[in-house]
Amino acid sequence: MTVYIILWAIVIIACFIETNFKYLKFGRFKIIAKNPCFFTIYIYSLLIGIMRNELHGVDSISYQGLYYYKGNSPIISIMLDFVSDNGYYFLGKIVHDIGVDFWGFRAILYIITFSIFAHVIYKESKNVSISFLCYFGIGFLVLDFCILRQAAACSICFYAFRYLKEKEKVKFVFLVLLAATFHKTAIFYLVLLALTSDKVKKLSIVKKIVLVLGAVLVGQFILPLMYQFYSNDYSNLSIKGEGEMLLIAYAFLILAMGYYYKKNKDSSMQIEYDTLFTSIYAQIIALFFSLFTRVTNYFAMMFTLVIPDFVMKRKDRNVYLLIIIFVFSILYYLGIQGADMVPYMTQ
Repeated sequence: MTVYIILWAIVIIACFIETNFKYLKFGRFKIIAKNPCFFTIYIYSLLIGIMRNELHGVDSISYQGLYYYKGNSPIISIMLDFVSDNGYYFLGKIVHDIGVDFWGFRAILYIITFSIFAHVIYKESKNVSISFLCYFGIGFLVLDFCILRQAAACSICFYAFRYLKEKEKVKFVFLVLLAATFHKTAIFYLVLLALTSDKVKKLSIVKKIVLVLGAVLVGQFILPLMYQFYSNDYSNLSIKGEGEMLLIAYAFLILAMGYYYKKNKDSSMQIEYDTLFTSIYAQIIALFFSLFTRVTNYFAMMFTLVIPDFVMKRKDRNVYLLIIIFVFSILYYLGIQGADMVPYMTQ
């Protein structure tokens, strides 16, 4: 647990530094505060991810077995297997044939996945330290370490968002479809084409409530039919009534920020906020089917961009930073404890 506590402490310290100082002075040298904060968090996170034992964490044993099984399969059979996540297994096949074991493959995939996330945060965030606070708090460290396929899919979708914002829809759709070859849940990210359209942006709060009720109906009636046709095994994982606290936490943060943006007539983060709001719909559906929380992850990623923008625009930013630290510290602790990642084990 110590390495995770150190990571969290580094992130919190970096948050206060970057929130209160634009530059740091070291004698005659003056550097942008953002840079040492970013690289300290990034490098430490890379190290603990690379050095972690590949068999420690949820689903690690099955990932290892499939890596060697698919690695010894003909590449054509992997490419033509559209039922499984053939993009992930194609990458695994290439790495396997080079002679890399599962520990090496997991390390390579983690470096790629986390670096994509970090790149977007560095380029787009108003405060990279708060972005990492949100990133780890909503459970993406657990995703990176344990749910390898979806972590890769989420990172590709996160990168694809820039094209949605720039209205380059062909590039956006291409990257989302690529992400779906790593984890099929990525296909749900395409709903942003509709939910971030100009018509939907102008929806009143009443109409958004109607969409919330629609999400309830989907979770209650439509989703059970969908996963019944996909696989009977998932019927045992339809755990109703879980995820309420996550929904409450997300809804509270999202609605509070929405009130601020509306009151100040600030539309600079409109498309990011609309994307984030979609996580409420997804998490409502997840109340009826717990695994759907994995779909929530694709939209909750936008916390990493919206919250830093919100905090940095406040005059009393340190007060709001403390609130954010409190909320995400709880989420971070619960996520780490429930993911079979403690105690930390190295290779």
